[in-house]
Amino acid sequence: MKERMIRNACCYTACLLAAILWCGKGAYAQESQIKGFKDLPSYMKEANLAEFEKATELIEEKPRGDRFLEFEVRIPKNWKRVGERIDDSDVNNGGDVKLSRRILGRLVKYYGAGTFAAPSHFDVQAIELDQQITAKNWFLGYLQSNSYTLQGLKVFNNQKVEALYVLVEDAVSYVVRTTATINGPRMVLASYYLPEEAWMKERALQEYVLGSFRFLEPEQVKLQPTRTYTFLDLLRFDYPSSWRLLAPDINNIDSMNVRLVNSKDTKTLVGEINARIVSTELETSLPQELNLLKENIMSMGLEVGELLETPANYKFQPQVTFARVEVYNAKARSNNVQDHEYWLAVMAEDRYYYIISMLTPSRDNDFYNWASNTEAFQLIIESIRP
Repeated sequence: MKERMIRNACCYTACLLAAILWCGKGAYAQESQIKGFKDLPSYMKEANLAEFEKATELIEEKPRGDRFLEFEVRIPKNWKRVGERIDDSDVNNGGDVKLSRRILGRLVKYYGAGTFAAPSHFDVQAIELDQQITAKNWFLGYLQSNSYTLQGLKVFNNQKVEALYVLVEDAVSYVVRTTATINGPRMVLASYYLPEEAWMKERALQEYVLGSFRFLEPEQVKLQPTRTYTFLDLLRFDYPSSWRLLAPDINNIDSMNVRLVNSKDTKTLVGEINARIVSTELETSLPQELNLLKENIMSMGLEVGELLETPANYKFQPQVTFARVEVYNAKARSNNVQDHEYWLAVMAEDRYYYIISMLTPSRDNDFYNWASNTEAFQLIIESIRP
């Protein structure tokens, strides 16, 4: 009987989520500026691989003496290198290169003869990662922040993507083919810049060169460390160690509230997740609990608006008998607060209801933090267990 009551309540709640939180107009599926992208085009069918091999030479580089950045790539024979190589003796004990967490640092650059308005060139850049993020999400954020025009994207896995995009640099329009690879704690971009006027002539060579790029001794991807919060012996969940878990509000074993914040400098808040855990024995209802959430977000100067999406790609723990995730637009009620997204997960098992909400900058305003926050949200809701 109890299980049937929980199931009926959850089904009822699924119909009420939008009615309680959504304030007016028909829901829609929002397309961000970079959400919809085309498949990466290939031009290798135009290529004569034997001629490409004759026209290129295999070079090896060990940027700044860091063995984990050592790579090989085939470069056209008439291309010139910018700057001198730095060997192990030029770096303290041949240790890891120190990279910025904010600015891409150029490691290597080669350039062509410049028969067009500007020469084609190949370069490798790197940046240190400070949060767990997929290569795809990092790269899409990189494109968005620089206002580059994406032409196609291929996702190999969470650690590597290849893309084609267009940019203007020093008044020259370039078509750029890039691989973005997570190598240890770094994101490494290998890019072939091709002036637009040389596009038809060189695009197959561009793809060939990028395809020849590989690390000789890649470092294992270092996943962001996690911590586990345990509530007595009743439940636990994992969360990124970069997030700060504030003192839980625990009335008794029947209800508690947990707040986690993502803050880079302990002053600026870039993400917030709240977990409300309520016993199924309490005299409350999910609609009542959701109304409390609505009142709380309104007190922050935000108003929950249109339904953006209902993600369904989560893998919940076996004890979870019902789960639903919805994403809403959270509009600022004043000009002092930027627009956000409000993520809501409602889950149930035979002992507890879990109501997990997240407030994050919107994907269009701050894609990098949005992507990092949504991965933290996924970790938490997928790891809730006895």
